[in-house]
Amino acid sequence: MRPLTWASLGVLTLAVLALARIEVPTDLGSWVQGPLAGQIVLTMRAQGESVLVGTRAGLYRLDPDGSEHDLGVDGPVNALAVDAAGQLWAGTDRGVEPVDPDPQALPSLTDGPVHALGVQGTALIAGGASGAHRLRPQGDWELVWPVGGSGSAPVGAVVGTPAGILFSHPDGLALLHHDGQVEMVLPEVDVVALGRWDDTGDVWVGTRGAPLLLTSSDDGLTWSERSEGLGYNAVHAVVWDPADPARLVSGGSGLADGTGNAGTQLTEDGGLTWQVEQDRLSNTHVYALAATTEPVRLGLRVAGTDRGTTIPLPSTTTRWYAGTNGAGVATSRPAVPVLDTLAATTPYLRLAEPLLGGVLLVAMLVAAYHQLTSTRTTAPRGPPVPRPDGPSTPSSAPSGRTRPDPPTPGEN
Repeated sequence: MRPLTWASLGVLTLAVLALARIEVPTDLGSWVQGPLAGQIVLTMRAQGESVLVGTRAGLYRLDPDGSEHDLGVDGPVNALAVDAAGQLWAGTDRGVEPVDPDPQALPSLTDGPVHALGVQGTALIAGGASGAHRLRPQGDWELVWPVGGSGSAPVGAVVGTPAGILFSHPDGLALLHHDGQVEMVLPEVDVVALGRWDDTGDVWVGTRGAPLLLTSSDDGLTWSERSEGLGYNAVHAVVWDPADPARLVSGGSGLADGTGNAGTQLTEDGGLTWQVEQDRLSNTHVYALAATTEPVRLGLRVAGTDRGTTIPLPSTTTRWYAGTNGAGVATSRPAVPVLDTLAATTPYLRLAEPLLGGVLLVAMLVAAYHQLTSTRTTAPRGPPVPRPDGPSTPSSAPSGRTRPDPPTPGEN
């Protein structure tokens, strides 16, 4: 490579360092306040790289760039579910409503507040003020518990399994079998939330008071306690890491007098033991959790301006979303050691920016000087000047031979 090319490459490198400011994510490894500040979040659900958030004010979609989109569902949204056909449903204080451009084409349930939604096979199930309901293939809703419609009892949590419908019962956790029989699988527990992990098929139940959290790998027939290290008064949500099913985050609440923590806790062993994970999220009731996978991005911005872009790196990370009681949505991503090191060096790069600017100016002047002198050296020359003692034009005769004299007129 010619010296001038090396010089040009050096000038370009200095220009990038002096004019382009690299911005490293600083929220890795800790919870930071996100969108919907001031709102009470009741439910959340991941949708690709976006997250659906139900609050007391309505339903929103949060995109990876931090933008918020109102999806047009007014009032409290207590639960969300997607049925086997891919239709999104919202459980509201009015009942169950489809979230669709043409909701009139789908059957709503108008039976008072609905607190929980789930899916059992191809059927949508709902838990509300009057009991447990199921959307039949015929397109109408039926009350499946209390059996036969005798009386009514509120159902605050529900989940579908191949064995039947698990739901919160006044006497504990019950399983509604396909034949309509009700079995009490966890008596005398105060059920707060139910969920299912799609990667393993395990079902979890969060309670108020002991035992706080239990899981089942056989559709709710038998249960194992997973509460070691949990310090809540009640477990409201549990979500698994899409990149590692053994890593889970739980969200819960405690009392103001200090008898119980509020916030989030983390497990790396599938729930056998839990550690406090409340950095910047302590003393905050967490009612909902969600997790998405997204590429790690570096920011690139022109120094001194607001113009910039992001550069996705060839690696991904998990972003956690925590829905809080009055503080909107908080987000967190696991720490990345390489980015942590780069983030630690950015303050020194900021101090060096004026020096880089000066070096860039000198380098540009030197490059311009070299370019100018190089142009003068390679300028084209004029025709050769004849020497006084030599021929005016060079001979074109071959070397070692003489040109013959022209013939004399009259000679043959």
